[in-house]
Order: sequence, then structure tokens, then C-alpha cells
Amino acid sequence: MCNQSANTLKLLTTNSIKFLEINMRFVLTIFFHFVCLMVCMAQPHQYHQFDNLGGKTQTLCIRSITQSDEGMMWLGAEDGLYSYDGHHLHKRLLSIDGKTKEELSLGCFTRMASSKDSLLIGCERGMLSFNLHTYTFRLLPYAKGKNVKGIARADEHWWVATEDALYCDGTQVSVSITNVFSMTAIDSYIYIGTREGVMRYGLRNKRLEKVAANVDYVTCFVPADEGHLWIGGATHLIAWDATRDGNTFDLEVPVAKTMCVDKEGNLLVGTDHGLFIIEPDKTTHHILHDARIDDSLAGDAVWSLFRDNDDNIWIGTNSGISMVPDNDQLTTYTLPSITGESTGNQIFCISRDRQGRIWMGGSNGVLYVKNLGKPTQTFRWYRMNDSQYPLRHNRVRAILPDSQGRVWIGGDCGLLLLNEATGQLEAYAIEDDTNNWVYNIEEHEKGQIVVTTFSATYAIKPDAATHTAKVVKKLPHQSLDVQQKDFEATMDAHHIKGNYLSAYLNHEWSDTILLGGTDVFATFKSRAETKDFPHHITDIQVNKQRFLDHQDILSGHITLEPNDQYHYIEIFLANFDYAGESSDDFSYIVTGQNGESILQSTGGSILLTDLKPGTYQLTPKLSTPNSQLSPLITIIIQAPWYATTLAKIVYVLMVIALLYGIYLYWQQRKRLKKEREERATLLAQAKEKERQLLSDNEYLSAQLRMQLIEKSGEAGELSSDEKFLLDITRIIEQNMDDSDLNVNTLSAKSGISAKQLYRRIKAITGMTAVAYIRDQRLKKAASLLSKGSFTVSEVMYRVGFSSASYFTRCFCDEYGVPPSEYNEGEQ
Repeated sequence: MCNQSANTLKLLTTNSIKFLEINMRFVLTIFFHFVCLMVCMAQPHQYHQFDNLGGKTQTLCIRSITQSDEGMMWLGAEDGLYSYDGHHLHKRLLSIDGKTKEELSLGCFTRMASSKDSLLIGCERGMLSFNLHTYTFRLLPYAKGKNVKGIARADEHWWVATEDALYCDGTQVSVSITNVFSMTAIDSYIYIGTREGVMRYGLRNKRLEKVAANVDYVTCFVPADEGHLWIGGATHLIAWDATRDGNTFDLEVPVAKTMCVDKEGNLLVGTDHGLFIIEPDKTTHHILHDARIDDSLAGDAVWSLFRDNDDNIWIGTNSGISMVPDNDQLTTYTLPSITGESTGNQIFCISRDRQGRIWMGGSNGVLYVKNLGKPTQTFRWYRMNDSQYPLRHNRVRAILPDSQGRVWIGGDCGLLLLNEATGQLEAYAIEDDTNNWVYNIEEHEKGQIVVTTFSATYAIKPDAATHTAKVVKKLPHQSLDVQQKDFEATMDAHHIKGNYLSAYLNHEWSDTILLGGTDVFATFKSRAETKDFPHHITDIQVNKQRFLDHQDILSGHITLEPNDQYHYIEIFLANFDYAGESSDDFSYIVTGQNGESILQSTGGSILLTDLKPGTYQLTPKLSTPNSQLSPLITIIIQAPWYATTLAKIVYVLMVIALLYGIYLYWQQRKRLKKEREERATLLAQAKEKERQLLSDNEYLSAQLRMQLIEKSGEAGELSSDEKFLLDITRIIEQNMDDSDLNVNTLSAKSGISAKQLYRRIKAITGMTAVAYIRDQRLKKAASLLSKGSFTVSEVMYRVGFSSASYFTRCFCDEYGVPPSEYNEGEQ
């Protein structure tokens, strides 16, 4: 009996422990969800997620941030200066008089400020300026070798503080300060943070005084409301009240490195251990890097904070930049902030009905939100196994609020229609469709509902009595990804970028686009002007190797030296809209050698490839009809010397000269051919006349023989020289019509060397061989002319002359009269 009682007691005790364990688990689960809800609801929404610039800066430790007047962001890192235009991160190489940053030993770029045409850069060992027109550095003559602790603008002057000195426009101010950690200008004072507290230098009275001594190692300042100053130190953040020289707020922080205030009045404090956010009501939040989340704070050591011209917040950390965009055009909502649950949903379709209710469907059912952002905001979540709003299947692909006020839902759950009275989604079976898997729902003209399922497309009419979708007409099967195409078209038409899965716009009901993503949705205010942002050229790179001079880029006119290798010119473009949702991938008109072409920028750049020498202009193509803009840039690629205009003129002249030479050559050939033909004709006529006159071809040799016989006397014997001369004369006479007859010809025909011919003819006649040949030609010519039966031309060709002028000159020299007159005289 005792054993049975003991066993019963033991069983009761065990059951009680199990019951307590179950209840404890339930209580802990409820508590955990409550804490998650409180965290989600308490944290400032804009600091839930960060834009980490796609990881472009994750290897950099960003020590300082500023923005130039044109909108470019400048990042001072431990290894140098970087520019960021919203797409591209470019390092600006530091070189002064041929020395690199390492050789100059300036250390990190810890402080930066922007003026109209330059940046002032405070380094660990000196001061630099960076010209925003030429993109060149200059080492400033003051603060050499000193650690710059602050740069500020006050009363139209630039103030710089080092560890132990204060400068105004480069001139050291006569004040005694030491152990300086920070400096800023507020109203008419220069506040200086030191190891012993806060010093204040009056711009009016030129006096230095200590104003707060209850905080050590003052590292940063930010003005609060009137009469208050936020002071950050090595261990504390305080709100100092100038009216009573006391603290109104004190927060322990691990080294406050930097501070700024966002447009909502929240104080942001960068520390060695994350980002602290103090709301106006002094509610405090602590943000840290989370390695599990891609869009968490980039790093825990926050070195710099900057609020840009568009109220975006830039956070420089030891692992790059995190940016919190301020976009009035875009408002983002997380599902936990609406539902209070940690459960999410991939939103594949999103819509708004005539009552303004937002419907979102995806991988985890349908979420309905009424009176979004108002105190009366309510929601419903239709999903599987939900006792209040059940759904047959969580996969939802299509939502259609029609013109009659009905709300249609489609997906693997089939075709559903909202019952406004009960608030339930009622299933309507589609006739003749075996699967009832709905991919798209549309409303055509006259209120006709068209449903596309896995197998077909139908025009349907709902029957409330039978809960059946009657098929009115079967239509050609639509593409199953029609919604995806509509989504992409909407995103492209309004230049929206971001990690979204669905989009909806109905101009009849609203100009706000609804965007659905993973565990988030957003509203985007559609504005026509978003398509026509002003564009800036931030850089131009040639052949992926060198950047062009920025001064030329600013002038809008660039001339490239002659080069055959301009195959790749990349033009970097930006509208300096860092909010991150409105795309600046636009169309541009490129005017060049081959007329106009339209190119689409991709990722904020335009590629011009295989460019020939000539002039090219890049002009934005606006969405507004007949809108005209001036070209952003004109690029002139000079031609090499052999392709210049002058060279082309020379080429043309050379071709003309060549053609003219060919023409003259052809004319000369034609003339010579005609002369040869005339010569042959006249020669033949002369020979025929000579034959008719019974004149033989040995007139000269006969005359010579007679002369030699008369000379030899009665003996009648000829000497060897006389015989030689007679033979030579006979050969000349026999070949006299050959204009090429010369000493070499005589040598060949007589068998006597030319040298011997020359010597013997000279010895016998006193004339050279050439002169003797010409003499015999002229004698023959005179003989023929004396007969009166030959023309001068016939005689000229008969005696071997080819040039009338030369023949006339030689004949005149011999006989004193031209051939024509000699002929007349004889007659």
C-alpha cells in the first residue's frame, strides 16, 4: 500500500514537472515574440537596414566624409581619397612633385571639408587641398607634420585645429591650446575639445575660455536645441546646458568618435562599439554589425558620420560605408512592423482595391492591410491552418481588384473571391479545368474576367449559388509569366531599382506604385520628372587604363591625340541621387561619324567602342517629346598625320598628278606612234622618189670615191685609210635612215672596235665619228633637197633625223640656211 502511494505520488510529481515545463516553454515563446515585437516597433525604421554600396567599400576604413557642391561624395580613407557618384568608386592617386602618398608620409585622411572649388583634407601629419576642377593635390604650407584634429567654416574663414595650434585661413591664431582632440564652429564660436574639457574661442572678442570641464577627452561636438551642446568623450556622451553649465543627459559610450543629427532630430553617435541613436525624447538605441545580415551596419567601429544635401546619412566604419537613404518618394514597410510577427512572406503579387486596401500575395498566403499608416490601421493574414482566415494553399500568384469592387485571388489555392460580408476568401472551381492552378487574373473590356491557369486561358463568369466559375469562352493560352513581364515593364517605365518581386500601378485610382519584396513592401510616388534628372559626367576612362583630365571633362570638350587604339571609351554618369531606388540608367543620343545612335547606360556608364577619328557628342534623350538638351560632352579624336585633311589633300593631288602623268605618257606614246607612222610613210615616199629618179643609194660613197681617185693621181691606187673611210661611208649611207645609227652600230657592222673607229676617222677626216656621221647625213640631205622632188620631212626621215627642230638647227649650222630655203634656192 505504501509502495502504491509512493508510485502515485511519484507519477503526480513527474506529470506536474512536465506540465510546468510545457507552460514555461509556452511562456518563454510568448515572451520571446513579445520582445521581438517590441524591438521591431521601438527601433527607428530608417536604421533597420543599411545600404552598404554593394560592398564596394568593405575593404576600406573610412575616416572622413564630405560632399562637393556638384553632389559628388568624397571619402577619406586610411589609404587615400576616394570619390563615389552613386555607382562608381574611384581612388584619386596622391602625387605631389612626383612623390606618392607613402613618400609624403601624411598618414590617414582624418578630416575633410568642401569649399566651392576644392577639398580641404586634414591628415595625421599635415594639410592638403584637392582641386575639384583639375583633380590635383597640393600640400598646404601650414600645419606641416601636425595631426589635424578639426576643419570648420565660420565667418567666411576656414579654421583648422591641430594638436597644439589653431589656424585661421592658414595663419596661426595666438592662443595657447594643448592636447586637442576635436574642433567645430557653432554660431560665433570655435569649440575646441581637449583632454581636459571644452574650450571656446570667440570670433568677436578673440578670447579663449573653458566652458565645460566635466567631460574628459572631448572627441566631437554637435549643437542641440538652443543653449545646449552634445559633447562626446572617451567614455561618455553628455548634453551640456550652457545656461547653467551642467549636464541634462549622460550616456556611457565606448569612445564617441563622431556625431551628427538627422532630419528627424535624432542624434547619431559613432563609437568604437557601433552606432548609438538618441531620439528627441532621449530614447536610446544601439546598432551593431550583424555578420548574418547583409544589410546590417558595415562595421562596429564608426569613424565618421555625414548628412548630405538630400538628408541621406553616411556612416564611415572600419569596414566601409553604410548609408541610410532619405527618400520621400519611397516609403518602406517591413512585415513585422505591420503584423508584429517574425513570420515573413515573399510578395509575388501586390495590389490596391477601390477602398484603398492593400493586398499582398506570395509564398505564405495573402496579407491584407487597411488604412496603412493611420491610427486605425488593421490587417488580416489569410494562410493555411489559420483558424480565423484559412487558405487551402499558401502559394498565391495573382490578385485582381476589379471595377465592380470585387477582389479576386489566384494561385495553387485555385480561384478565390472575397466575400465582403464574412471577410473570407471563397473558392470558385473553374469548369473543365482539372488542376485549377491560377497564374494570372485580368479584367478585359465590359468587366469580363479572364483567368489563366496552368493548362488554359478562360473568360469566366462567377456563379455565387454553386461557387463555380462558368467558362464563357476559351481563349488562346497566355504566357504563364505575364505578371513577371508586367512587373519588369513597370519598373523600367518608372526607372525603379531595388530588390523587389512585384509592382502595381493603377492611374485611375492612384499615382503611387506598390512594390512587393521579401518580407517588405513599399510605396513609390510616381513622378514624371524622375525620368529627366540632370546628369553629370564624373569620369571618362580610355581603354580601361587611364582617366582623362577632369578639367577637360568639366569644359565639356575633349580632344584625344592621334591613336589607332581608341577601341574602348567609358563615360561615367551620375545624377547624384543616392537614395537608391530611382534608377539613372537612361538613354543617350550619340552623334558621330555614322550619324545618330541611341545607347542605354548600364550601371551609370556609357560604352563607346571601336571609335574612328572624328567628332562625337553625347546628349541625354529625355522622355518629354520635343525636349532638347545641350550635349553633355564633345569628344574629338584627332586623326593620325596620314589621315588628316592636309594628308588627304596631298593624296588627292598625288592621284591627280599620277593620272595626269599617265595621260601625258599615253599622249606621248600616241604622238610617237603617229610620228613613227609618218616617218615610215615619208621614208617610203622618199625611197620611191629616189628610185624613180634613178638615184642609187651610194651617192655619198660614189662622191667620196671620185674625190679619192682624183686625189690619188694617175696611179689610181687607194691607201688603206682611204679604203677604210670609203667602207665606213658606204655603211653610213646604207643605214642612214636609221635614227639610232651611231659609233657602236658602225663598229658592229664593220667589225672594227669603236675605239679604233674613233681614232682612225679622227685621223683621216679631223672629225669625231659622231660628227662624221652627222656630216654625211647633212650632205645626203642637201643632195636630196637639191633635186626639188622631196619635202623637208621626207628628207629629214630619209637621212635619219627624228626631230625637225634639231634637223633644222644642224642644217643651218652646216649650210647657213634652213632646209626649206635651201630647197627653194635650188629650185
